Amino acid sequence: MSMSYRPEIDGLRSVAVFAVLIFHLEKDWLPGGFLGVDVFFTISGYLITAIILRECEQGSFSLKNFWLRRIKRLFPALVFMVGSVLLAGFFLLIRPERFELPWQATSSLFSFANIYFWRTTGGYWTQSSESNPLLHTWSLSLEEQFYLCFPIILIILRRFGVKAQFTATVILTAASLALSILATPAFRSASFYLLPPRMWELLLGALLAFLHIKTKHTSSRSSSISRFLPDLGLALIIFSFFAIPNDESFPGWKPLLPCAGTLLLLNSNTEKSCPSLTLLSKTFFVFSGKMSYSLYLWHWPIYVFLPFTGHTSVLVKLSLTVLFALISYFFVERPLRYGSPRSTLGWMAIPGFAAIAFSLLATSPVSPLLRNFGNLDTEESLTRGREYEALDQLRRHGEGVFVGNPDHRPLICLYGSSHARVLGEPIRAYSESQHFSFLSLATSNLGITALPRTEVPDANEVNSVRLQIIKDLHPDIVIVAGMWSGEIRRNDFETVLTDSLIKIANFSDKVFVLAQVPMIDVPREYHNDLRKYIISKQFSGASLRVTPHPDVIAANNSVSGAIDRLNRADVIFLDTMSPLLEQTTVRLVEQSRFLYSDYHHVNNDGASLLFEAVLRDAIDTEVTAGPLVKD
Repeated sequence: MSMSYRPEIDGLRSVAVFAVLIFHLEKDWLPGGFLGVDVFFTISGYLITAIILRECEQGSFSLKNFWLRRIKRLFPALVFMVGSVLLAGFFLLIRPERFELPWQATSSLFSFANIYFWRTTGGYWTQSSESNPLLHTWSLSLEEQFYLCFPIILIILRRFGVKAQFTATVILTAASLALSILATPAFRSASFYLLPPRMWELLLGALLAFLHIKTKHTSSRSSSISRFLPDLGLALIIFSFFAIPNDESFPGWKPLLPCAGTLLLLNSNTEKSCPSLTLLSKTFFVFSGKMSYSLYLWHWPIYVFLPFTGHTSVLVKLSLTVLFALISYFFVERPLRYGSPRSTLGWMAIPGFAAIAFSLLATSPVSPLLRNFGNLDTEESLTRGREYEALDQLRRHGEGVFVGNPDHRPLICLYGSSHARVLGEPIRAYSESQHFSFLSLATSNLGITALPRTEVPDANEVNSVRLQIIKDLHPDIVIVAGMWSGEIRRNDFETVLTDSLIKIANFSDKVFVLAQVPMIDVPREYHNDLRKYIISKQFSGASLRVTPHPDVIAANNSVSGAIDRLNRADVIFLDTMSPLLEQTTVRLVEQSRFLYSDYHHVNNDGASLLFEAVLRDAIDTEVTAGPLVKD
């Protein structure tokens, strides 16, 4: 089985890596650009399996030599990038990311990053994942796990012949694809990150390698249709980049489209030219493809870290990615790839483990470097009360998230969207200290008015369940919070709001409706990671003062006015906006602690400030009035 160089494969790598780079720059530009990783999987499965089969055919295959080649190919550039990230992270990241970074680095270097991020992020697509500078190494770890296992399977089956190896590969491919389809609806994060539901993408390439060893890849296809199959393959790949966005059904079967397109290109007869092969064999695509590994390694850390410096330009991000990739490719990846295995391991292991050791030392509580770095950096709280998210419980079991005995009174109930959920921790702590019961009916992307959203297509049904729970349990206090600046967009907002409040009030003793906290008017690039904005301001020496978005003030006035017109003594509007304002600007930091987790959510520290400033007295007043204590 010959393995002559095929420039169009490097060209295809170029297409795949630039799809990923563009997607991570701006998702709206290429909604399915993340599928470039799936293209890489299939290319890798084909090329590496072809090498294994060729060497088995020649009687020269050795697991030791195979794995050493993998290390020489991947490890030097990976260690260079990881070490650089650890160093940059020490100066730019804050808790908890700084403490997590050494473990991310360790998982990346030892090829279990996909398992680590599966266990720690809650999903690749969550906002919390976007601040992990080594998140992208999940795919490298998955690939290396595949090459730890698959060659062993081939060796075990070698005594039974190529047919047995091929049959086993077919079975594994079908089983893995079936697992991906069946597991994705219930276990989306595991289906995305873990090898068993994703290895079919590499195995598709492996199957093509088996077919080529059988035919010696000497296809005599000459029909006009087969000649343009590579064009169809490239079209399928490009189409998938635009037509398959990330949603709840990915991965499932959806990588089939780009993987099938990749197979059509890999199966092309290079002796017969066609537009796609000609294009992919151009110098730019071939060179970019050769450098694709370094481009992939460096793009994500640069995208994560650069906003800390105040630079969010797409051109700057892309330029720095190319610059660091060039340095990595010419000064690390290529020179060390062709050195001796032992020298490569030695030279790269020393800085790699030194970087991890330095980072672990720097993040230890006794580190003088950390103590001198600044209180703002060491006193940050990021948690946003995710343990009080009730949507899944409401859908599956028709109940919320309870703390304590629901039959014990008083019962305090939290109701609304994620703006209610983030208040869960201080209310729970207060309830436990007073021996009250606490119930969360807070659901992300779903406020009291059940404004239809794609994230919660069953909004009306979920709200009906929430109201039924209120009716059944008759809580003593219901605390309602929401993103009023969003909910007010519906034309019948006041009618729906007051109707909902009446229903809640009829089956509870007191309803506190909270003002929306100030929404911070910052550039869009910082919406989901406000800490980068704050640190970028510190980095440049600029003022930390930011203004509240005017839409929130108008929305709060509308809610307050609606409650005034409702004119019920058991429905009270509480001003939870003013405690976060200093005249005309928003308080982002209090006593060296961040108060926000993104541009419109407070974190635990912000929630605690609001509870102490507004809610504690309001609840205490109702409790001491007497009627609440009924047992």
